[in-house]
Amino acid sequence: MVDVGKEGLKALGKAKKMGSRLVFEYFLEEHRPQLIKEFQEVLNGITPEKMVEMVAAREFPHFAQKSLRDLHGYEDYIEHITAKRLFEALAEARLDLAQAIWDVGDDGVRYMREFRRHYLDRIINAGDHEAEQSSPESAGDVVVLECDICNKSWPAQRNELPEVIECPFCHESAPG
Repeated sequence: MVDVGKEGLKALGKAKKMGSRLVFEYFLEEHRPQLIKEFQEVLNGITPEKMVEMVAAREFPHFAQKSLRDLHGYEDYIEHITAKRLFEALAEARLDLAQAIWDVGDDGVRYMREFRRHYLDRIINAGDHEAEQSSPESAGDVVVLECDICNKSWPAQRNELPEVIECPFCHESAPG
């Protein structure tokens, strides 16, 4: 999400050692222009109508895997970013999309909470994802599942499949 550079990593390292949320808040404010720019790039090409469809389908904009890996290890601090602050950043980057989410009402609120959780999970698993891709033995354990309702597919570990599989996109369940 952010190219923090060596100085930024040092600041985050100090914040982590100190355990101070205030230091991390300061870090976020320092890099706010860069965060907003990244948001603008990710949201470029998404219309308000498409955003309403994304809210209904619980689809999220795609951040580059490298951006997520850059934040891996700082989940404790990123977890302090609330859905409200994420919405404020979205509004600063693309007011029209924030207004579209706002107009949806309670579904928009739920979407922003899920949006926050989705990216936090992606950041936490960013390092694991890289290891899985480079591991030859894990390639055979991955299966691609497809939802019969929304026709979207996603990877899953064969040995971790539950009896009932829930589609991460439309949240419908089907027998495994």
